Order: sequence, then C-alpha cells, then structure tokens
Amino acid sequence: MVISMAQFLRALSLVGPTVYLVGCGFWTGYHITSDGTLRRQLITSAPPPPDWFSPTFDDSSWPTSTESIAALKPAGAALPSIYVRQRFDLGPNPESYQQLTLQYQPEGTYTAYINGQPMSETGAGTRTWTVAPGMARASGNLLALAIQPSRAQVSMAAQLDGSTESPTPTAIVKGPYLLRPTPAGITILWETATATPSLAVVDGQPYDGGDDRRHAVTLTNLDADRAYAYHVEAGGTRSEEAQLATAPLPGKRLRFVIFGDTRTGGDTHRKLVDALVAESPDFVVNTGDLVGQSVASEWDTFFKLEYPLLLKTPLYPAMGNHEHDYGEEEDFARLFPLGDPSEFAGRVYSFDYGSAHVAVLDSNGELEDQEGWLDRDLAGAEARAQLSFVVMHWGPACGCDGFAHGANDEAAGILKVAARHHVAALFSGHNHLYERGVDHGVPYVVTGGGGAPLGETGRTRSTQVTFAQNHYVVLDVLGRDVQLTAKSAQGAILDSAPLLPAD
Repeated sequence: MVISMAQFLRALSLVGPTVYLVGCGFWTGYHITSDGTLRRQLITSAPPPPDWFSPTFDDSSWPTSTESIAALKPAGAALPSIYVRQRFDLGPNPESYQQLTLQYQPEGTYTAYINGQPMSETGAGTRTWTVAPGMARASGNLLALAIQPSRAQVSMAAQLDGSTESPTPTAIVKGPYLLRPTPAGITILWETATATPSLAVVDGQPYDGGDDRRHAVTLTNLDADRAYAYHVEAGGTRSEEAQLATAPLPGKRLRFVIFGDTRTGGDTHRKLVDALVAESPDFVVNTGDLVGQSVASEWDTFFKLEYPLLLKTPLYPAMGNHEHDYGEEEDFARLFPLGDPSEFAGRVYSFDYGSAHVAVLDSNGELEDQEGWLDRDLAGAEARAQLSFVVMHWGPACGCDGFAHGANDEAAGILKVAARHHVAALFSGHNHLYERGVDHGVPYVVTGGGGAPLGETGRTRSTQVTFAQNHYVVLDVLGRDVQLTAKSAQGAILDSAPLLPAD
C-alpha cells in the first residue's frame, strides 16, 4: 500500500549512498568450468610445445573433447602426458573474484596454470588460489593442466569454481525481482540480511515493503502497458534504478523466453542470462531445476546470476525435481508466491499476459489431480485468451534416451487435456537437451539446456528437431501466430519454426 509522509520521512533517514551489491559481504561460489566443458587436449610422450600454457598459444590443431575419461596407450614403458587447455569467462566484473578452487583428482599428478601463471606445484588433490589484482579478465581466461597419469584411464572431470565477495556489505541480499505483471500492476520482491524497514519507490511514489527480512510490494494502481522507473531501499542502501513494465491489454504483440535446468550452472547460466537480457522479453519462463539443491547458498547464487534479468523482467518458474527432492522444497513457494497456497501448495498456477494464457504445473505432484485443475483452467481461459501454453518440468513427450530421463509416462493425461483444449505448445525440461515435435496433435518443446550437464538425444515419430546444446527459446506471439526461435548462448539460431495450434 502507499505509505504515509511520516513513514516516508522515517524511511529516508535509513537511506545512504546508492549502492547495489549482491551477497551482503558473504562468499558466493559457482562452477566456472566442470565436467562436460569443451577442452583442447594433447596426449604425447614428447615435450609439449613452448608456451603451451599461455593464453596466446594457438591450440587450434589440438583435438577437442568433452568426455570425462581419457584412455591412454602406453608408449613403451611409460604413459604419455596429457596437456589440457580450457577457456572460461568471468563476466563484466572479474575483479569481484577473490579466489578460485580447482577440484580435480586425476589418476596421477598435475600442474595447473591460469592465464599462463603456474598456480600449483606438481601434485594431486584440490587447490585453492587467491586471485591477484589483474590476474583474471572478463573473458578469454585460460585454465591449463599438465597431467602425468599413473593409469591408462584418466578422469578428466576437472571443476573450476569461482568465489566472489562484495567489497562492501549491504542490506539487500536478494533482488529486487519481479513477479506476476498485470495490466494494472506488478509485484516487487527483495530480501535483506536482517529484519529492517524497507520500501519500494515506483515512479517517485514510495510503497512500504515491511520491516522483516523478506519484503514484497504488490502494485495495483498502474496503467496498462507502461514502463515505470523503480528501486528499493533498506538498511542504508538502495538498489540501482531500473524499469518495470505492466502487462498489455489483449491484442498486442508479445515476446517471452523460456529455458530451464539452469542448476546454477555458473558460466553457462550467466552467458544465457546475458543473452536473455539482450532479447528484451516481456517475461521469462523457467522449466524447473533452477538450482542443484534448494538451499540458501544455491538460491543466493541463482539470484546473483539472474539479477540483470530479474531486475526488469518478471519470472514464471515451474518447480523441478531438484527444488523438490534436494533441500527445502518450501523455499520455492516462498521465493515465488505465484499460486494459491491452498491448491497444490501454491506450485500450480496460471496467468494471462495480453492475449496469451499460460498454465504452470508441478510434475513432482499428483498429475492425475492436476489434470482436472488444468481442464478447468484452460476451459476458463478460452473465453478471454486467443491461445494457451502449458509448462511443466518433466513433460509427457521426448524421444530422448541414454543419459536423458525420456518421456514422463505419468503425464500422458496432461497431454490429452492439452490436446482437448488445442494448446499452442507444451513446454518442459528435465531432459538436458532441446527437442521440438508434435505428439497427439500437441506441439511440444523440451528445453533443458540452461547449464546442467547435457544429455543424449534420441528420436521417435513425434520428434522433428533435436540437439544437445546449451540454449534458450524465444516465442514471438501475435494473436494466434507464434514464431519459435531456439538460440545458443552466443545468439546463434539453432532452430526456427512457426508453432501452429492444433485444431
């Protein structure tokens, strides 16, 4: 609600210089490279080329690999050495990195270099290094390993983690982030390190955010399809000034993006977020497994990685099995209060945006009960929406096999409901790949390439396009016309097609 002048003046006394820092001075760590990261490698018994560990060395002739095991052929009585080069980026603020940790247990010993500097003596085990000023850069960093194997098969599952710390503590530790835009308003959420009075300022108007650790302001008096400047304030700090936008009335063109299985996957996740920001979507859908474990440290990392996106773009997530099975599943509904808590614990919900309707399901729950909910929800939406979408984490259609989970047979009833109501598309994740097809007359898209280890593709008669690559999906919607474009983290188009609602 709008606060009084007395409350406003009291809150102003708390506000100091404009500062935005995530983490409240706490360490935040995430994977920079991990098993499955592309690397160049040379296996040889001869001395390596001079300066092979330098960032400027030309390794274009070296073979590439993402496999976690290297099989060696002994050259005489001795095993050959392995020389590995992996590139990694740290993003626009490399100076925020305080330490790097290499977790690697090869069958043998190794020496590590970062950007040409030797970071360890020959040995084995986990190494942690302090990042010296000027040592790291925004992009094009190089991790180089010289491995002396003791067995003919060597694990290549080397994982480089980065830890960042805010140089100055701040009260705001999560957000602000946006949920549920309507033509008349939107919800702003943020968290502080301790319970403290807080407010949101929208278009110059202050709104009381409460004095707990978790803060929320729901606006209901705004104009449709309009951008407003806003920031939040708490504990002597304020977030950066940004813009939020209300939803349009039906009939306007809209764009949304969808991706999933981010699992706080470090560098890949961050690159995808940067790409999504550049798309300027009206809202974002995540198909689930936002984090690897639903614990405080991973949620801190998630919100830090997604801050540039969620600051100005509303998020609609589906609950994944990693939010449900690992850690505190209650965190999901607390962080994303989008559904009615009295129905499916708030994890099943729907929303309208312009002429589109989106229903989000919980594939961890009883899907037979959700079939009835979905049937009623889509029937009600037909009177006001030109087309509808369905989103869930583990969906009923996928031709994939191998590492992938495949299709969710328990969701077959969901597919039948979607077909009965002629939904424009059913989106899912869980399988770490991309697949587009049509099953029982329903266009479907599996998008699980947000940062988790990539899976293996497969095909059925329903499959039209599939690949295992990190990606996101853009949907451009006007009326009943939907154009789908799948893109890589670098913005390259991987798939493009119109989605035609089944009649």
